[in-house]
Amino acid sequence: MERSRLVDALADAIGVTTVTIGAGLSVAPDRFGRLLGLSGSARRARGIGLADLALGAAILSSGRAWPRHRWPALVGREALHVAIANEYRRLGAPAGMWAMGGLFVVDRVVTVLMCRAETGLPPFGRLKSVEQHRGSQRLGEQVRRTRRSARPGPGA
Repeated sequence: MERSRLVDALADAIGVTTVTIGAGLSVAPDRFGRLLGLSGSARRARGIGLADLALGAAILSSGRAWPRHRWPALVGREALHVAIANEYRRLGAPAGMWAMGGLFVVDRVVTVLMCRAETGLPPFGRLKSVEQHRGSQRLGEQVRRTRRSARPGPGA
């Protein structure tokens, strides 16, 4: 199934941003860390930067340079958002925590869209009409009744 250009463009934007931030934190963790509000440990900032570099490269190259889906790398990026939000919490920087929460939500939407596109599922599932929903409930009840009646009784 072919991915939409918009979803690919969003994933590319996430990948480029991730690589850029990762490079900055890896090369100059003190300076770039202060810019991002990660003024705690240079070692931690560099670790986040290296993780960002790896995930950004995976987001940009998967599905192109090597035959893998892109959405698992996006899930990894979401997990890193949680780790970075925890670092902001540890540093007492609520604005950073909220920013990471917002980025997590944006990345989550792109991940779901990418996953659906790569697996051939519709973007947000198919919504059932009220009649279809009621019909499936009736069918489910009929199946349950049939299963109950097919069970052997006690002493059989």
